[in-house]
Amino acid sequence: MKDLYSAFGMSKQNFYQRLVRLDHRSEEEAQLLYLVEQVRKDHPRMSARTMYRMIRPQTMGRDKFEQLCMENGYRVKKQRNYRVTTNSNGVVRFPNLIQDIEVTRVNQVFCE
Repeated sequence: MKDLYSAFGMSKQNFYQRLVRLDHRSEEEAQLLYLVEQVRKDHPRMSARTMYRMIRPQTMGRDKFEQLCMENGYRVKKQRNYRVTTNSNGVVRFPNLIQDIEVTRVNQVFCE
């Protein structure tokens, strides 16, 4: 095993401390994801940044928290704006009266 540690360029102590750190981090992430899930049940449109301000995790920064949320499917999908802004009911369509006329000079056809 000693050769394996030296191949990675780390000591035995460093290797096991790193394992403990990664294990501790994964437990914290699991707890945070549980809290995020609970918040999302009540507020399905709440953003990750707002949840970060609400939860205030001590061991994780804002960007890392947002990345964790995005990786685990807590992205808020954009709602498209499909509002109809014109009402064409009752609009009178006029026939094209100059369809057969060949316009050859200026001021031959006028519009009111």
